[in-house]
Amino acid sequence: MHEQRQFYSSAVLPDGRVFVIGGEHPKFSNTVEIYNPATGAWTTQDPIPTPVTNAFLNGFVTNASTTTPITITTSSTGMLQNVHGL
Repeated sequence: MHEQRQFYSSAVLPDGRVFVIGGEHPKFSNTVEIYNPATGAWTTQDPIPTPVTNAFLNGFVTNASTTTPITITTSSTGMLQNVHGL
């Protein structure tokens, strides 16, 4: 990974890549990386927009689409969508 992170969410995409988002240690992160096991490479993606709030974002990634843009569904925030496209 390009960014050190703990307590993050991840999901295996239908094509076998691993989608990793967020984390809260050593700092809060809204960044996204995708690992491709075929190449052994991590690629960074546009960060997920987060609202200006002091509320904690929590829950589990329940789905990540393979469409463009990638749509992420979580158990606590409904659907998150990257407006820049992945």
